[in-house]
Amino acid sequence: MNLYQKVKADNKRILNNGFVMPGILNNNNVPGSQSQTINVFFNDVSFGLNPETGLPIVGRKVSVSLHLDDITIYQTDSNYEGWVLTFTNNQGQSVKGVFINPMPDRTLGMLTTSLRIQE
Repeated sequence: MNLYQKVKADNKRILNNGFVMPGILNNNNVPGSQSQTINVFFNDVSFGLNPETGLPIVGRKVSVSLHLDDITIYQTDSNYEGWVLTFTNNQGQSVKGVFINPMPDRTLGMLTTSLRIQE
């Protein structure tokens, strides 16, 4: 196993451990698309900072990372914009969100994106 293969294997191990929960992934861009269960490494922050005052404000920022090789459902494009993910965070809250500004890293085989929360 060369260095690149070791790094890619380490990245997959990291993305499948830690703050990881199984989620339901759906390609919302294809009508009738099948969904799949996938492990997601997530960060769910329930407050933000006002950039003008530096004071905390009520807000929510959810971002997720996952390994691209774990995606098995049909893909029509390569940017993942608009895909939907549903998972339960470590507080037991159900989170459903749409991928916004997804950043695929095909070198390491991972995808990192923010979620626009759907109520």
